[in-house]
Amino acid sequence: MMWPQLLPQLHQLQTNWPNPDVLIIHLGGNDLSTESPTNLLASKKDLTSIRSIFPQCALVWSNILPRRVWPHSPDSHEVDLVRTTVNRRIQNIVSELGGTSLSHENIRCGTTPACIELTASICQTKALRSSI
Repeated sequence: MMWPQLLPQLHQLQTNWPNPDVLIIHLGGNDLSTESPTNLLASKKDLTSIRSIFPQCALVWSNILPRRVWPHSPDSHEVDLVRTTVNRRIQNIVSELGGTSLSHENIRCGTTPACIELTASICQTKALRSSI
């Protein structure tokens, strides 16, 4: 999912899912190398809308994870700098709205370029299988 799909998806889910206790947003990684960073940094409006759609819901931002290679970008280091800025900005916005953030400091880029899953054990399993 990409950032512009978030609000339409939440509006659609609101009918069947009117009062969630927690909403964890893990989004933006696929937008980094295709969207202008200013579009992602302008996410305050969307996050404020989420707060009004689900006023009693605990809002949690899940940081965009690092990648060894960013699709559609020749400069992964530059995209990673943008990723860090976007994470920090969205963490601040979510905090202002009374939410919290997950930093995933224990998750690092592995040696497998395509390995971007949330759990290191999956990455290790994939690396093991490819070496067999």
